[in-house]
Order: sequence, then structure tokens, then C-alpha cells
Amino acid sequence: MQSPGPSITHSETNGVSRGQAPQARPERPEAPFVQFTQHMRPQLEADNYPASEIIARIHIEWDELSRENRKLWDDRYQDQMVEYTAALDLYKKASRREASSSVFANS
Repeated sequence: MQSPGPSITHSETNGVSRGQAPQARPERPEAPFVQFTQHMRPQLEADNYPASEIIARIHIEWDELSRENRKLWDDRYQDQMVEYTAALDLYKKASRREASSSVFANS
């Protein structure tokens, strides 16, 4: 069986390089409780906590967090959202540039 020819990327089809493809869309950070769960679950599993009771235990721990500790999780999330928003803006700008340059290139 003969192997197919070399793969050709979209930017190579007309011999003009259009630069790098836009990076993947940034992922929105998980909510503070989800991050707390992702932090606590491995610890509880390592302590051989019954799997059927882990989520309930995490809820109890979350509900009993002091205001200061809860604020740490909330502040962390807010910082992540600032970074996410900035990255998303850059992604959207790059996507618009890519879309507008491909319109002119195909004319």
C-alpha cells in the first residue's frame, strides 16, 4: 500500500504563511467550591476516607471554613478571572485578525 503524500497545511496551499494558528480558547477557571473540592478530594482519598462520604465531607468542610479562609478561595478565583478575561480578550482579537486576514487572502 502506498502512503499518502506529505500533509499540507492550510497556510501552505497557496505558498503564503499566515503566521501561527490562534491558540486554544482559554478555559474559564473553576468556581471556588470546585477548586476546593479538587484540593480536598486527594487528601481525603489518601486518608482512606470512604468514597461514598467524600463529597458530603467536602461540603461540611466548605460550610465550616472561616471567613478568612473562604476569602482566600474567593480572592484566588477573582485573580484567575482577571487572568482569564485578559487571555480571552487576546484570543478574541487574534481570532478576529485571523478571520479578517483569511477573508482578504481568499479574495
